[in-house]
Amino acid sequence: MTDEERIGTTVVNGEERSYKRGKTVLEYTPWAPKTESNMKVEGDFLSDYLNSPKVRKAMNIPDFV
Repeated sequence: MTDEERIGTTVVNGEERSYKRGKTVLEYTPWAPKTESNMKVEGDFLSDYLNSPKVRKAMNIPDFV
């Protein structure tokens, strides 16, 4: 997944905002040695779900987050 593909968008309080989709193992553990297997993006579906307007409202996620 390229950096451009990792950018998601959502609408918060009428304003379109962007966020980074998912994380790589290396982003969670920057001290780990860099290998092909820890560069895979994980959790991008979860980022999309949590940033959807209905879920943000249901979970009372403030607009500034």
